[in-house]
Amino acid sequence: MYYPGRVPIDHEDTLRHLSLATAIIIVSSGCALIPPADVPPLSGTSRQVVVLDIDGTLTPRNIEFSTPRESAADAINAFHKKGYTVVYLTTRVPAFQSNLPDWLARNGFPDGPLHVAQTANERANPADYKARVMGQYIHAGWRLAYAYGDSTTDLVAYSRAGLPRDRVFALKRKHADHCQEGVYEMCLESWAQHMSFIENEVPETVPGEV
Repeated sequence: MYYPGRVPIDHEDTLRHLSLATAIIIVSSGCALIPPADVPPLSGTSRQVVVLDIDGTLTPRNIEFSTPRESAADAINAFHKKGYTVVYLTTRVPAFQSNLPDWLARNGFPDGPLHVAQTANERANPADYKARVMGQYIHAGWRLAYAYGDSTTDLVAYSRAGLPRDRVFALKRKHADHCQEGVYEMCLESWAQHMSFIENEVPETVPGEV
């Protein structure tokens, strides 16, 4: 029945929106598919860590999960060859987590601890989660040497963990005009432009070096 002065309700359209909202909630909630990673014990190798966000940092945008950024694996392997331990941090939602270890290996990224947010609360507060994980590394005796991210929450987490500005680098997302706000040394258009810095300015690590 139509009542003058009222906007007719499109029930099918309403149901479509409700279904979409429900799907978003399901995708964003739930427990992680990848179990929590332990902070590795110190050994005779270097104690220096390179911290990496994944989505938007190793991929072109934070909503792209399958395509790696060009030269990203080359850059991270350059760190690895110099003795740095590579640590991956992500708050990716559970629906897109399961292939992460295989994706990293298949695209040539070096081995390293993969820390995935385990709860909806951790995913809703990425800066808190990432700062807490980095704090665990510091407590265990590791030194955070360099950090890379594409989002303000990454950069906030790195600041909270005590990383100095000159050791933090932001990656500009595909189609973005600029890097997101935060404290960092440089906004990188690509990993390729950073290769010279890694090869020529990043020192090789020394076993047991703090």
